[in-house]
Formats: sequence, C-alpha cells, structure tokens
Amino acid sequence: MDYHSNAQGFARLGSSPPLLTIGLIQKLFSDWHISIAKATKELGYVSTPFSDGLMATINWLKHERLI
Repeated sequence: MDYHSNAQGFARLGSSPPLLTIGLIQKLFSDWHISIAKATKELGYVSTPFSDGLMATINWLKHERLI
C-alpha cells in the first residue's frame, strides 16, 4: 500500500492541513527496535504487560464515560 500517495490525496480533499503528514506516516510504519534495559537498570523501571495496560485503559475510559 502506498501510504504517501494516500496521505497526499486526502490532504487535497480538505481545506485544513492534514492530521497525518508524510513524515509522521513514515515514522508510524517504521520498524522500531528499542530496549528498556537502561531504564530498568538505572531507574528500576518495570514494564506493564500489554494485556494489563489495555484493561487499565479500558477501565479508565469507562470510568470517564468515554466509552
């Protein structure tokens, strides 16, 4: 899929600047490899499992009556 062409096409449809720029789309679809080793070692950071974070987010959204 050619994300760049689609973004440019959608940008031409409206009168306001696009919410997703070509640069942002390139970053979103990049393959990011990162490590939390330094944060764990130096700050004692402990990551939250995805499923726990997702459930906490859903519960917060419900509490705030956003869903």
